[in-house]
Amino acid sequence: MKKLQALLNYLQTELERETSDAPEVPTTGSLPTSGPPSSFQRLGKVKEKLKPIVENLLEHQRVLETADQVRTAELAQIQEISRFQAAGLHALIESLPDAIYIATKEGVVLCNDSALRMLGASSLEDLRVYPSKSALFQFRWPDGTPLAEEEFPLVRALRGETAIEEYLATALNSGQTLHIRSAAAPILENGQVMGAIAIHTDITSTKREREELRRAYETKDELYRELKGQTAQLNAVFEAIPDGIFIGDTMGIRRCNAHALELLGVTDLEALQANLPTLLGKFNIRWADTGLPIQPEDAAFARAMQGETVTHELIHTNPQTGEESIHRSSAAPVVLDGKVLGAVAVNTDITASVMARMKVEALNANLDRLVLERTRDLTQAKESLETALSEVEALKERLEAENSYLHLEEERRYSFGEVIGNSDALKEVFRSIEAVAPQDTTVLLLGETGTGKNTFARAIHARSGRKERALVVVNCTALPGNLIESELFGREKGAFTGAHAQQIGRFELADKGTILLDEIGDLPWELQAKLLHVLQEKEFSRLGSPRMIKVDVRILAATNRDLREDVKQGRFREDLYYRLSVFPVVIPPLRERREDIPLLVDFAMRKFCRNMGKKIEHISTATMHKLVNHAWPGNVRELENVIERAVINTSGATLQVMDTFEALPIEAGSGETTSLSLAEVERAHILKVLQQTQGRIDGKNGAALILGLHPSTLRGRMRKEGIERFEWI
Repeated sequence: MKKLQALLNYLQTELERETSDAPEVPTTGSLPTSGPPSSFQRLGKVKEKLKPIVENLLEHQRVLETADQVRTAELAQIQEISRFQAAGLHALIESLPDAIYIATKEGVVLCNDSALRMLGASSLEDLRVYPSKSALFQFRWPDGTPLAEEEFPLVRALRGETAIEEYLATALNSGQTLHIRSAAAPILENGQVMGAIAIHTDITSTKREREELRRAYETKDELYRELKGQTAQLNAVFEAIPDGIFIGDTMGIRRCNAHALELLGVTDLEALQANLPTLLGKFNIRWADTGLPIQPEDAAFARAMQGETVTHELIHTNPQTGEESIHRSSAAPVVLDGKVLGAVAVNTDITASVMARMKVEALNANLDRLVLERTRDLTQAKESLETALSEVEALKERLEAENSYLHLEEERRYSFGEVIGNSDALKEVFRSIEAVAPQDTTVLLLGETGTGKNTFARAIHARSGRKERALVVVNCTALPGNLIESELFGREKGAFTGAHAQQIGRFELADKGTILLDEIGDLPWELQAKLLHVLQEKEFSRLGSPRMIKVDVRILAATNRDLREDVKQGRFREDLYYRLSVFPVVIPPLRERREDIPLLVDFAMRKFCRNMGKKIEHISTATMHKLVNHAWPGNVRELENVIERAVINTSGATLQVMDTFEALPIEAGSGETTSLSLAEVERAHILKVLQQTQGRIDGKNGAALILGLHPSTLRGRMRKEGIERFEWI
């Protein structure tokens, strides 16, 4: 501004000087039209050029003066705002319950009263050197390790870090220990650390409350487990008591044991609740002393609901046989805080004891006979107990069998170490299984017969989060068509002719675990829709039951069929196919990983030698060449069968393979492999083996053993492929 003013003054001075030095302007006549320019002409031109510059400079001077005035006013306003903000910031810091520290590299420059109270300091000077040289307190990590100076969040923030830590601060004068959570961040200006701010929160009481809450939860869990155990014991006692026990409230009977149902001639609690108003009349229940009918309001249970504890002796008449029996009916109210919540009634058949008492009172001379009768009663009771014990044992065996089934597959642990092979194709399968196993994704295993789809399915289960639960395997081909629905989803008693008991289905057994649907392509069309519903809704109903059962099951499916072709041919539902093929895994046939055949041969030979007690150490190059170049339509299963037969037939130290493989339908390098479908190759191979065994399926030399299939599975394949007897004769 001052330079601009000086320049303006200089220009004005020069202009005035040039004007005073110029000659006078002629008053008459005209300017010369030729010759060198006169001084007057030059002065006029200079004046004309400088005039707009001077005017602009004057205007700019006025603008700058105005701007200077505005800046002076704004500076005053900014200073006022800064003072207000500083006061507000100080009020805000003081109002916070947490300790606030603002520090530079020279030390703490600002803190609130909460910071002084938390660390037992009287003034900011006590905290000026916090935390490095303070003599008021000692700092440790929660595990007791001393806290170094460079580890403090505030010190780290001065280095440009943002830190949140928890540590212990012990006051040296009082010994009181605080659990502090400290959060610190740097204060930056143009990327440079100017200081740091830290917030300390005393979480001592919070930690103590959390610990107390944890102990309370542990106590609650322990009490809950104890309560469950006591409840189970009470339930066992409830059912073991030979008397009829009824428990209810104002709405009627809520619970009873099996003896109670037997006494009143009903089959279940629902029937008892529905027919309770008519049972008194049906059994012609009367008072034992007067023979008069008992009124409903005088029944022991009804009296107990009024708060009384009563015992009656009543006469019951069997409506079918007309026989009379004497019962003792006792009842007591269930009272809580002085209020009757319900009642418990016990009905005991005391006919034998009453009659015995009456006979003892009337006929002392017949004491021996009465003793014999009581002995007979005791014998019958013993027989009843023995019968009941045998039933309990039978139920125990059944439960153990069910438990054994549930855990049979679980105990058969599989790992890739038992899947022999080092080929690139097999490694790709391993990578796919490692990726999908921890998920709950549905997996579709595709591959020819004998490629080990079940083994890979178990490997998936063993690597999943469900490995502690059962892996239930269902062979859709082996199960008869009329029973597969009840096997998969269970049935209720009486669901169809021959269903004499309730049966739990495979899906229900696999709840929280995994189910493998082997040969899923053979599942009947009518069941595919129900399986699709289970996949979508995670629920199903037992055969003969309207009630839906929720399950949490991971589904693995395996097939050697071309499901896409089956979808085109209308043999498999398209929507079910897309539900199953979320993550397809193709197991390569043995002919596509021939480099694995020597490893498999060696493994199988050693396994069978160990089982048979033989010692075979060598395999000739010719034999190995023959094995490697065979097409192996039956894949690993066929190879194991060949090696087992070879071990049986070998008497020396060198493996002798007797199979010639001359009539197998697929040869290595043959052009026919592209003209036959998988189903056609499988059908031809089954026919060839049936011809070799002359139609024999079961037994040591049967086709099922050679093919590595269960006999029922082989029969199912024969029905599916339409193989008739005349084809192998």
